[in-house]
Formats: sequence, structure tokens, C-alpha cells
Amino acid sequence: MTFPADPADRSPKGDHNRRLSLGMEIDDFAAAAGLTAEQVRSYEFTDIDGSFDNAVAARVGETLERLEAAGAARVDNGPSPGRAGLATQIEAALHDDAFVKTLSGTQIDSAEQLVASRLAAVSPAIRLASFGERPRGPLRELVVGWASDGEAGEATIPLPAQTA
Repeated sequence: MTFPADPADRSPKGDHNRRLSLGMEIDDFAAAAGLTAEQVRSYEFTDIDGSFDNAVAARVGETLERLEAAGAARVDNGPSPGRAGLATQIEAALHDDAFVKTLSGTQIDSAEQLVASRLAAVSPAIRLASFGERPRGPLRELVVGWASDGEAGEATIPLPAQTA
């Protein structure tokens, strides 16, 4: 039994996306459904408030469910950021030359706010867990601790010497 049970309640645009997630061209899908490519095309590109052939909708729905049950849909949303990806994104954001230059001329309180904003720009789920300054002779570096959904990391931002 297909969902929805009544073909009149189907969503042609949604069915179009489901076909694409199967990685099927319209001609191949039409053949699998026992329809012509033009029937499938006409159905999939029905306007949101437009009418469509219920018999075509029923065959499309049955075919989608049969093909989806036979194997996983092939939707590629790219790699998941994961811990390494997130850490890499944070490192890149915090070590951007223009950002580091801005930080080097900023007092520590303002720098903390800038770093927190920068982390939030990478992902709203990231929060500033710790922040501190470490002098290194005439130089200084900022030590930033971050956390996001059970993940945590630390980044060190070396600041260039300030010139008078």
C-alpha cells in the first residue's frame, strides 16, 4: 500500500525529489513505472495548485515505494562536518588574517566578544567554553576553548606584535 493511499493526495514535487534521490533519470523511471517519460514529466512538474492524472500519480507512488524498498536512496548532502571537520572550520575562522589583525589591536574583554561571535558564525551550536590570554615576551596569544553538542576543542591564536 502506498502512502498516501489516495493518489489525489500525492505531492508531485515531492515525488520528483524522491525519484532524484534514487538517482534515476526520467526515462528510466518512466519505464519502471510503465509510463511514458512525458506522463512522468507532466506529473512531476505540476503546479502546486494544479491538477494531475490520478492514475499516473498512483503508478508513480507505487514505483517509488517499490524502488525505495529495494535499496537505499542516493542523496548526497556532502560530508558531515563531524569533529575533525568542525575543528578545521573553527581553526580557519579564528586564524583568518583580517580577524587576527583585528584581535591584535583589541583589549582582552572586546577580543573575547569578537571570538564568541566568530564561533557563532561558524555554527550557532558552538559556544565559547574558555578564553584567556598568554603573554609570550613581546607577543601574546589567545587560548580559546570551544564546545558544541558534546564535542570540545581548543585553539591558540598567536597575535602579531603591535607597532607603535
